[in-house]
Amino acid sequence: MNRESLDAALIGHFPFTGDCEDHSGVGLAVRNHGVRLLSRAPEGRPGGAASFDGAGAHLEVAGHPALALGRGDFSIATWLYTDAVSADVVGDLVSRFDGAARRGFQLAIVTNGGMTSTAQSNYRNLHFGVDQGRLEGAWEDCGRPGRAASITALKVSGGHLYAGTLEIGADEAGRLWRYEGGAEWTDLGNPVGCNAVHSVAEFDGALYCGLARYNTHGSLLGEVLNRTPGGQVYRVEADGRWVFAGHPGSEDAVPEATPTSGYSTGKADDAMGLTLYHGALYAISDHRCGVFRYEGGTRWRHIGPE
Repeated sequence: MNRESLDAALIGHFPFTGDCEDHSGVGLAVRNHGVRLLSRAPEGRPGGAASFDGAGAHLEVAGHPALALGRGDFSIATWLYTDAVSADVVGDLVSRFDGAARRGFQLAIVTNGGMTSTAQSNYRNLHFGVDQGRLEGAWEDCGRPGRAASITALKVSGGHLYAGTLEIGADEAGRLWRYEGGAEWTDLGNPVGCNAVHSVAEFDGALYCGLARYNTHGSLLGEVLNRTPGGQVYRVEADGRWVFAGHPGSEDAVPEATPTSGYSTGKADDAMGLTLYHGALYAISDHRCGVFRYEGGTRWRHIGPE
């Protein structure tokens, strides 16, 4: 298909040179809600550009028969610039959704917060979603990594899905796993041998894992059988090597040799909640009860609570 044919097939074209209007042959009606035109694109690139403030600025496009997508293939192309360090989510790029009928699509850059140990399962991942107003009839079994009693962390990185697991046997250890499709998982190990890989995050292009002696006290899982202490953070290199990246909270925690019971032991044996925020990596030392910021190498700085 030549350039003229491609241009003729455009449903919407927004070059942002002088206005925020649609310059395709369709002539979509557009309402501007706070979008600012820029005289030059970021980094001095030629061509038009527009600034969206991430709070309320957006372009509202009126309904049109040409936008009745979903009956065949369609494509979306955009050039996007965002700050490398930000505490905010990027959000939707293009979306068209009927809330009543639950039909439509969304193209977005998502940062998803999870709960407890899976604090940040996605960080700035490009996501396309489509909804046809129906629920799938059955769940698909994607396998059980090892002898996992719990999936303690999920992380999308580099096009792969990773899982951290808890195993509760006396001779078992939680592991890091990579999903291979179907019901297949590849075991990436655990350098310490404790019962859980409790948290997984991506930072500076590498995976970081928080290891744990996950405390099952008070649950139907019973007492902890594998007593190997965790609390360390490791970086997983592209070749599969685990590199020690420190032990947040270990300096002033209750010593490992001190007998304790219950949950609030004061020991730095569970590194969880690994989260990227404002360009820095943070971790929680669970039973030690502290939040720490990674300073590089094996250094972690306590930032609270006092």
